Amino acid sequence: MDSFEVEELRKLIKKKEEYLNKVESDKAAQYLQGEILFLKNKILPILMMETMIDHQEIAKYAVQCFDDLLNSGKAERYNGMLLYIHFNDEHPKHPMLSMVAEFSTIQNFSSSLEIKDTVGITEKI
Repeated sequence: MDSFEVEELRKLIKKKEEYLNKVESDKAAQYLQGEILFLKNKILPILMMETMIDHQEIAKYAVQCFDDLLNSGKAERYNGMLLYIHFNDEHPKHPMLSMVAEFSTIQNFSSSLEIKDTVGITEKI
């Protein structure tokens, strides 16, 4: 659930996107598009981090895991880190995951994932 501030910012972004479709001037549309991207990519993540406890805890957990990996002496063996955070208390045998990465990384990602090592925090957030 979004905080009041995040909800209001999402509404503002949606209004700007709707207005963008009506703008006829290329220069005005380009400016508005830049403003929308700034709000979505720069302001919204900061607002979510500061006003929503779940987002704060996930970010803290990710940073701790990343730091644990770097300090384990094993980081030089790998070229990435995959962090699985489940959304509920169910732990299915074959979880369905959403992967966030550069497009080129996703294109080259093998469907057969082999877990070589586990490093980091093992307790629940």
